[in-house]
Amino acid sequence: MTTVETGCQRCGLSCMGVRVVPLPEERVHIEARAAALGVRFPFDGAALRLVMGACVFYDDGCQLHRRYGAQGKPRVCRQFPWVRRGEVVGVDPACGHAGAWRAAPEDLLGVDGPSREALAPGDLEALGASLGLTLEQVAATWRAMPWALWADQGTAGPLRRTGSAELGALRPPSSWPSWPAGAEGIRRAWRLGLSDAPQMLLVGAVVIAQHPAEAERQRLFAVWVRGLR
Repeated sequence: MTTVETGCQRCGLSCMGVRVVPLPEERVHIEARAAALGVRFPFDGAALRLVMGACVFYDDGCQLHRRYGAQGKPRVCRQFPWVRRGEVVGVDPACGHAGAWRAAPEDLLGVDGPSREALAPGDLEALGASLGLTLEQVAATWRAMPWALWADQGTAGPLRRTGSAELGALRPPSSWPSWPAGAEGIRRAWRLGLSDAPQMLLVGAVVIAQHPAEAERQRLFAVWVRGLR
């Protein structure tokens, strides 16, 4: 396997609305590159600063990648959307282009803690049963979502702001839909420690599953996962 060297440069959206926390030893190099690029105050605490929901280095693509190549970016950016928790490695469901990635990088950013137990196998209805979530609860949760507030938060990137309107226009189904890829996305997010609310992951997947286009389902689910964080 070879290390993925494209990261947020690939689609131009992966760095938006995501708090990137570089490794401590990378900070001095990033600050020096920021000064050379004329980027002021690149950090907000331990994370790269967000400007209107976008990474401070984003300008029609990653400035670090454009000037210094893939190695000029934080390791977590070079590896996105691959994530590791303990011995479990998988694609972050918050990547709207996850289906295009094939080989995991060898040098993954580790996450402290053991791997979580897997959620129940099966489709969305089976997950609902294992999580104790009914279709009526799914509908009630969806209808109560404050979509305008959700989209207007300062940390919401363009992908989330535009996707929120599309999500808000969807309506809960009258019966459990079938979407194996959505069920797998929920299980993956749980195993990788990317969410502590599998019920909320399921709520989004159930409603989004009604969209007729698989690519659009994947994109909207990515928006949903980012919003939950």
